Amino acid sequence: MSFGIDDLPVRDELRGKSPYGAPQLDVPVRLNTNENPYPLPEPLVERIAERVREAARNLNRYPDRDAVQLRTELAAYLTKTGKYPLGMANVWAANGSNEVIQQLLQTFGGPGRTAIGFEPSYSMHPLIARGTGTGWISGPRGEDFTIDLAAARRAIAEHRPDVVFITTPNNPTGNAVPPETVLALYDAAQAAKPSMVIVDEAYIEFSHGDSLLPLLEGRPHLVVSRTMSKAFGAAGLRLGYLAAHPAVVDAVQLVRLPYHLSAVTQATALAALEHTDTLLKYVEQLKSERDRLVSELRAIGYAVTESDANFVQFGRFEDTHAAWQKILDRGVLVRDNGVPGWLRVSAGTPKENDAFLDAVRDLQCFVGDIPTPPEGAGRMSRVGRVERTTKETSVLVEIDLDGTGRTDIATGVGFYDHMLDQLGRHGLFDLTVKTDGDLHIDSHHTIEDTALALGAAFKQALGDKVGIYRFGNCTVPLDESLAQVTVDLSGRPYLVHTEPENMAQMIGEYDTTMTRHILESFVAQAQIALHVHVPYGRNAHHIVECQFKALARALRYASERDPRAAGILPSTKGAL
Repeated sequence: MSFGIDDLPVRDELRGKSPYGAPQLDVPVRLNTNENPYPLPEPLVERIAERVREAARNLNRYPDRDAVQLRTELAAYLTKTGKYPLGMANVWAANGSNEVIQQLLQTFGGPGRTAIGFEPSYSMHPLIARGTGTGWISGPRGEDFTIDLAAARRAIAEHRPDVVFITTPNNPTGNAVPPETVLALYDAAQAAKPSMVIVDEAYIEFSHGDSLLPLLEGRPHLVVSRTMSKAFGAAGLRLGYLAAHPAVVDAVQLVRLPYHLSAVTQATALAALEHTDTLLKYVEQLKSERDRLVSELRAIGYAVTESDANFVQFGRFEDTHAAWQKILDRGVLVRDNGVPGWLRVSAGTPKENDAFLDAVRDLQCFVGDIPTPPEGAGRMSRVGRVERTTKETSVLVEIDLDGTGRTDIATGVGFYDHMLDQLGRHGLFDLTVKTDGDLHIDSHHTIEDTALALGAAFKQALGDKVGIYRFGNCTVPLDESLAQVTVDLSGRPYLVHTEPENMAQMIGEYDTTMTRHILESFVAQAQIALHVHVPYGRNAHHIVECQFKALARALRYASERDPRAAGILPSTKGAL
């Protein structure tokens, strides 16, 4: 006679359920569990060994029950990276962020109480809720996987949950939740109950934006949970932590198991915290690889969700599991999270990511159960995103070549902002530029590094250049000044630039001698040939502005798709 789970007196809400877990298969490339692919550096391994050896001498004794030293160092790390001062009393640690969440639900949830999350999201939230006897409510997301704020507010008002989960960046979709949305949901939760609001920031170190830790100020019902599994590359350590009002930290200790964090765990985590600068450099590498995956998947023709995590959600597939299997057949394991039409891939090493990209390119050869991306899908994905950080500047540039001219520019140099705005509006490029530079010295590095990042983003957005016109030219008069611009998206950088001599050197904080350097920097990174000629003009403002306007339109004409040359690379050499 067989005997299984159903023959046991299991709680009714657990019957028919499956345990959490991703497939663990022996394949050459595993990109399915959002692990950090880089092993811990050897100096850290040695430091862990030292600390564990020291702890081992006292394993006959229970560990520090309150993990005071560990919580103190975690608070210091959060204060340094999260731009919000925290002390040991604000921080609690446990065996992975899942135990942190479990303790929170044991404290604030439980039988007769409910929790709400906005799905698809981290699947452990409802599982832990079920395990603690907390009722689960599935809140709404939009088709683009963002939280539908109006619908979310209505759900909170209707159900009056005791706990609200907000995952940002969201797993499995990767998109971040704006701070204003979190604040609106927090206010809605307080109006309804009040309720505890848990912001799950497991992937925040990979985000393009900042942590929401500063939102803790004046909000005692807000909790931010974190993990050392991802950014710290310590998935095997199982160490999670939270930041909150000291009263919340005191409350969760009512349900913690005695001596829940082993001495070995505490020693290992403390060693890792001594090496945060090194570990966060790996994070920067993974962020770059993540952005590369987004760009190349879109260039291939896939739909991709914006990602602020160390993974990318891509699709769309008519048969998601069949697509997953075809990728696996090529030796690459990705994740099928059950989101219809979508798969998720973790950012790996460059070599692992190359293997994945080769696999999904091969997928294009299959028709039927594995669809090729819909015709025209690539027309929505000519987007470039570049982050450039030096000792002098930090630059973010995003450009969509198929936009409508929407711009969001902030370099700190007013006239330069105006010129970049003209570039976006006349080129019909959706353009975002955010630069934080050493303007206390002068504007040179800010202007130069922005131009370099802009050129790199433009090149990224162009992709394979198949079907474009390639050549563009425009002549723009501006009162007494005239600019003539011709561009070839050739892949070979070359600049010819002439403008009137002896014009005024400064326009506000903008040095007009930088115009040529802007063009040089842009051309070098965009890999284009550019001829800019201003035969006459008197007013320095007009001379510079007509160049940017003419450049914008020439780039627009050159990068537009020729409907008669669909699928054709505009080069007799077969390469650009």
